[in-house]
Amino acid sequence: MQGLRHVLVTGCLLIMPFIGQSQDCQVVDSTAGKYRIQIDGKDYIAYPPDVIRDKLFERDSLAMQLKAEREKNDACDSLISKYEETIEAYRRNVALKDSARVIYNNLYQGYRDLYFDYKREYGEPFMHVSGGIGAIRKDDGQGMEYLPAVLVGLSIQKITVWGYFNPDQSGFMVGLVQPIRFNFSLF
Repeated sequence: MQGLRHVLVTGCLLIMPFIGQSQDCQVVDSTAGKYRIQIDGKDYIAYPPDVIRDKLFERDSLAMQLKAEREKNDACDSLISKYEETIEAYRRNVALKDSARVIYNNLYQGYRDLYFDYKREYGEPFMHVSGGIGAIRKDDGQGMEYLPAVLVGLSIQKITVWGYFNPDQSGFMVGLVQPIRFNFSLF
């Protein structure tokens, strides 16, 4: 009964400022750690101080948990925005890489075409024909005589076959053609 009186006094003290001065205060029912009291015909519920302390502690604990979860949520939102910025930067880099690859492929194709055009224009041909006119010296015992001769050559890559012809003689030669290149650069 001592606890009930303590609860009743505490409940009345808590409720009094809100309802004004009251003369009639009685406990109507007490179940499961709470009391239903009636003041001037109006019903109120009163809790023991340890229940209120527990509820306040629970409220403070939940408020701290809520604050921690909000901070965690803010950190996650910040992390997500950083990830989105990183993804966007990677997408830009991939797009730049793709456009650079197209440019480099075009440059490669252009230089390759230029090389083959140059090689076709100034490179050594696969096959070519050469010719010339000259004289063959002939000693017939009475003196030297010079007879006209025609020289014809056919080259495939670096191997050449020459043939010479005149009214009295003919023949052929096989040789290798190798260009000699000099670099006269001083630097």
